[in-house]
Amino acid sequence: MDIAKIQNLIGYEFNNKEFLITAFTHSSYSNEHQVQSNEMLEFLGDSVLSLAVSEYLYQNADSNWKEKDLSEKRAIIVNKTPLAKAIDKKKGLIGFLRCGVGEARSNPTKSEATKCDLYEAIVGAIFLDGGMQAAKAFIHRTLGANMAQALKAKTGNYVGLLLEHTLLQKKDIFRYAQTNQDQPMFLVEVVLDQKTLSKAQAKSKAQAEKLAAKAACVKLGLL
Repeated sequence: MDIAKIQNLIGYEFNNKEFLITAFTHSSYSNEHQVQSNEMLEFLGDSVLSLAVSEYLYQNADSNWKEKDLSEKRAIIVNKTPLAKAIDKKKGLIGFLRCGVGEARSNPTKSEATKCDLYEAIVGAIFLDGGMQAAKAFIHRTLGANMAQALKAKTGNYVGLLLEHTLLQKKDIFRYAQTNQDQPMFLVEVVLDQKTLSKAQAKSKAQAEKLAAKAACVKLGLL
């Protein structure tokens, strides 16, 4: 494990390198070599991440926002997709994850969930090694754009959030069809780059559009 390179990619130098090593230890490696896995750091990091994002939202929230608005925005930020993408942006970082021989055959480093777990474990490791300020600095460096985007997004407005993300494509991203003439149902597809991203069906066109937009937002890492 190239600790110096990992620290360079993360942007943080550990005082206790054992925290870093543990953060990059998958449970499959732990089982084979009888060492601690990153699961406890992942658990801790999840809480630290939630607190840091909650603090950011509290400090930047509009005065008329409700608790559910803040919760919804936090969910957009700490969703596994943006966390996995944050790992992907650190080119080669996931390759340092230590996996067991058996698990390695299935190539877990391609898994979005595995990348999300690694992100949270890194947050937990930084928190234990350098405290809350160091952990927050890492979170803001890697998720700052997502946090700013979630802050601007209209809560509950999945269609608006999707349109904002796709910019110039506007309403052309929706494809409509009506099915089942006896009990009219509306089928809505979200089409991006000529590929169907999501589909939804409902009794009203508006509801089908909302459901399809929500599913698309999830796939795009906006929720």
